[in-house]
Amino acid sequence: MWKTRCCWGVDYRRANSQSRYGDFYGIGTINMFNPVYGNAVLPLDQLYDYRTGRNQMGYYIQNQFRYDDRWIALIGGRYDKAKSRDQNLTSGTDSRKDDDKFTKTAGLIYLFDNGVSPYISYSESFMPLAGDDGKGNPYKPTMGKQTEVGMKYTPHGFTVMRP
Repeated sequence: MWKTRCCWGVDYRRANSQSRYGDFYGIGTINMFNPVYGNAVLPLDQLYDYRTGRNQMGYYIQNQFRYDDRWIALIGGRYDKAKSRDQNLTSGTDSRKDDDKFTKTAGLIYLFDNGVSPYISYSESFMPLAGDDGKGNPYKPTMGKQTEVGMKYTPHGFTVMRP
């Protein structure tokens, strides 16, 4: 007999950061045997001030199917939409970008009476990134795919671990 469970949802993420830093490329050489302290003064025009922000909304749905209390299949999908903004407050540049992606997940497991359960699963991931590579090019989102095949074991009496 077939049984099914469905779930769906929405999540929202917001991340903001501001950083100030400077580089010390122009301070000259340092003699480690005869150091001179206090000569590394960073000019104010070499300070950098950045602000980054990202808003991300995700919509997902997942359905689990059970057959004969032995077979369990899972299938799901997720759609993410993100908006990123990068401001270089030192130079006055301001860049914005939009990223979106649909990702999938699926799995299948068989439950034997002895607690052994072979399974196979597949999933995709998507993570938009705020910021740029230092040359002004915005980072591309990270994406991944994972396939897994294996065995699980649930000892008798441990029904909490049973799928």
